[in-house]
Amino acid sequence: MGAIALVVTLVAVVVGLVAGLAWYLVLPVGLLLGIAAGLAFVLPRLRGADVSVLADFPGSPPDRRRHARLLNLVEGLRHSIGLGEPDIRILDDPAANAMTVAAGDRVTLVVTQGLLDRLDRMELEGVVAELLVRAKQGDAEVGTAAASFIGGLFIDGPLRSMRSYGVGRLERLLPEDRDLQADFGAVGVTRYPPGLAAALTKMAAAGHRPAASTPRTDHLWLAPPADALVASYPLELRIDVLQEI
Repeated sequence: MGAIALVVTLVAVVVGLVAGLAWYLVLPVGLLLGIAAGLAFVLPRLRGADVSVLADFPGSPPDRRRHARLLNLVEGLRHSIGLGEPDIRILDDPAANAMTVAAGDRVTLVVTQGLLDRLDRMELEGVVAELLVRAKQGDAEVGTAAASFIGGLFIDGPLRSMRSYGVGRLERLLPEDRDLQADFGAVGVTRYPPGLAAALTKMAAAGHRPAASTPRTDHLWLAPPADALVASYPLELRIDVLQEI
């Protein structure tokens, strides 16, 4: 929760400064009022960060028959990891990708149909394990909060003129090796690195930018688009590392 608190504090202060400028921030009391206004804007939205992000991805619930393999894997692996039952959203998109969106005890797995069509069971097991690990370890919650608050204000929102500031905050909150660490966590659960490596290889070959992806949410994808604002390890490097384990 420390990183999320930092997200809230950073955004609240900046919103407060902007609000304060509207009051011609000259007196200290104006600054305090501005920061208070920023906190009043941000804090109620903390619990709804996932709602804000998921609004970009109007998918549908999985079909019990068509998506039985996915549902069975999620059910089995979530018990192994010690995670509550997540919601699942299927995007009718030919791109091959998936993400975890989380806020508090609410977790949603967003999976493209293109990914499901391409992966065999062992490959999909690696992907599902990583999606759940990101929720369990808190990475998804931090990424969701960052997308909602920082991305929603500075990347795709009313303060986009300060985009460079927002990108800098995202880079500080989201370590460059976070995807690699999530890969390690996933294969620690499945005990089968080749499955995840093969899945990432197919994702790289098939293309992995869903049509609904936006700059503020690019960092949430298991395979971030190459032009994502926040730097991450290239898929090729992640695949090489997994093949060496």
